[in-house]
Amino acid sequence: FCVPDYPVVIEELTDVLYFYNGRGKIQVESKKDIKERTQKSPNRADAYVIGVWMHKEEIHNRPGDEPYQDPYANREEFVEPDQSYMSA
Repeated sequence: FCVPDYPVVIEELTDVLYFYNGRGKIQVESKKDIKERTQKSPNRADAYVIGVWMHKEEIHNRPGDEPYQDPYANREEFVEPDQSYMSA
């Protein structure tokens, strides 16, 4: 997918931080943490990501195809992030 040439969406998408949790898996910063750190909500980035996800679901769930199985559907309980990666 191509990110639209819309500076606000690009800025919001690139504001997101990620880290490796205690199990060695990539974990994306929560929306609450993004809001606190940047003083604004990533609403446009959310809309873009949801649109991309829905498009992917539509492609994988065409009539006659096997239903798409989310590989993360059975993941373990959410792990609270280690906040040490963020500095003041």
